[in-house]
Amino acid sequence: MLIIPAARYDDQLAAELETAGFTLLGTPEGRAPTSETTPATPGRVWVSTSGSSGRQKRVAHTLQGLTTVSTPQAPRRWLLPFTPGTYAWWQLVTLSLNVPGQDLVTVEAGGLGGWPVLAAAEGVTAVSATPTFWRHSLLRDRAAVTALRLEQITLGGEPVDQRLLTNSRPLFPKPG
Repeated sequence: MLIIPAARYDDQLAAELETAGFTLLGTPEGRAPTSETTPATPGRVWVSTSGSSGRQKRVAHTLQGLTTVSTPQAPRRWLLPFTPGTYAWWQLVTLSLNVPGQDLVTVEAGGLGGWPVLAAAEGVTAVSATPTFWRHSLLRDRAAVTALRLEQITLGGEPVDQRLLTNSRPLFPKPG
């Protein structure tokens, strides 16, 4: 099963899914499914990547593979900037379900530009996002991002360059 938000669904994606053998259910009006049912693969779930560096890709995962952290962690309040159903979204959701003290604050796609204001208001202490997200955020409102009291940031889902790592390090000093 693959869950796709209606805002990301288009004719090209529908054609790609049908070619891959998916049956389209609950499609937006005017787009009727045409493929035959593909048998489920036991223990697998199809998940979309974030698509921040290009078109989303669909990848098969196991629940264990989506649960990337299961050891005790310091309590954190995580910003969840990812589209529901994507790989990174699942990683944070499974983190919050499996590790005590890991809370989530969701942000709608239309509100991503103002996420630092939401994060400050909600007491966010950790943000997991792509390097592209961090570059855009720092370019858009560096002062608001650096004013946050973040204890942990992560970068993933695409290659990160040393320049971003170097520029990010002094922005998020270890709390003292």
